[in-house]
Amino acid sequence: MEQDGQKDISNYFCKDVMRMSGPDRELALAVLQAFILGKKGASKFDLQKLTDATNEFIEYCLDNPNDNALVVMEKFTKE
Repeated sequence: MEQDGQKDISNYFCKDVMRMSGPDRELALAVLQAFILGKKGASKFDLQKLTDATNEFIEYCLDNPNDNALVVMEKFTKE
């Protein structure tokens, strides 16, 4: 839900992210990944694994637009 310009990451669906354009989509994907890494308490990350997770997320979301974006990204973001 949006309140005072704030957005709730848990309310985004795949279609919401996929409808964004260029820099907005890149930022949304980065926020999703950063949120997941933060939940894990991770301060290190493997850029190639995050790139792979992003590609898997995009492919999955094209076929499953009504799935929750955060849940999907968690599925593909591995330690």
